[in-house]
Amino acid sequence: MFLSAGLTAVLGLGACGSVSSNAGTGGSGSGGSTGSGGAGPTDAGTGGATDARVDSSGNDAPAAACDLTKPFGTPALVTSLNTGFIEIDVWLTDDSRTAYVASTRTDLGGLGSYDIYVASRAGATGDFGAMTPLAGINSANADRRPVLSPDRLTLFFSSNRPAGDGGTGTNIWVVTRPNALADFGTPGLLSGANSAATDFPDSVSADGKMLYLDSAVGASRDIYVRDLTTTNPATPVTELNSTSSDAFAVISSDGRTVYFATSRPLPGTAADAAVKTDFDVWVAHRAAATGTFSNLAPVPELNTTSEDAPNWLSPDGCTIYLSSDRTALAGNRHIWAASKPAN
Repeated sequence: MFLSAGLTAVLGLGACGSVSSNAGTGGSGSGGSTGSGGAGPTDAGTGGATDARVDSSGNDAPAAACDLTKPFGTPALVTSLNTGFIEIDVWLTDDSRTAYVASTRTDLGGLGSYDIYVASRAGATGDFGAMTPLAGINSANADRRPVLSPDRLTLFFSSNRPAGDGGTGTNIWVVTRPNALADFGTPGLLSGANSAATDFPDSVSADGKMLYLDSAVGASRDIYVRDLTTTNPATPVTELNSTSSDAFAVISSDGRTVYFATSRPLPGTAADAAVKTDFDVWVAHRAAATGTFSNLAPVPELNTTSEDAPNWLSPDGCTIYLSSDRTALAGNRHIWAASKPAN
């Protein structure tokens, strides 16, 4: 396989890996349970759309699947994705039909302490089928935080595997494939996104240009964004960061809302209160897809006294998937989901 000069410039791949194709458009989004399905030979089709209606101009327009002004419902355990092991990260295709999960399970031939698995289902809701290891991605080290582009051609993930071109610790890796039916190629380091500290991918914008990530390069874990169209290094999203840990930035499909995890004190808590050791889910907004986020606030219906972190938001903004160690399955970290009320 070979890599074009254009893609090398866009993704800034490190020398220790090659990839099989061009980069896909990225995306997480504010969304419900629609999109396109998974990896491997059964992974066909593009993202599903919500039911259509006719707008005031006589054009087809997507019907709103939920009331975005309402809070999410109570998170429910996604039983078909969870086991007696730890399921710590999840990412879905835009049609909600395929899930990529990082797990410590040892019963399926995984190679490392954490491996990435894939599971699919027939529709946007219902149980997922059996999980299988994601071909060509896992190593004998910890492989986590899968983030897939909406066209399913580009996968970002984290790994602490040895990095021959200068990366140290846990780094962000990237890999592509020529079509959604093919296996991924050989992973390579994503340049401009890694540090000597621990680096994780969080989400990618709907146009595939911006990768949100978190890193412990400073005094605390902070949220950064990397412009994938340039060779510039990642820059901090300063308005989301605090003196506490901030991570798991999940951007909506319109780029105007971000859910993230933070260990900062809750509003009304004294600044000198006992330091929190667990994450809560917060949300922030901005007027356009670029610019500064503001109105940072916790999302109380998603939080517990345990660790709660957003992983994936559906393109319509209606459904969010979380990782949490709230009481269930012996208290291990598992995958949960919550949706806003339907219209």
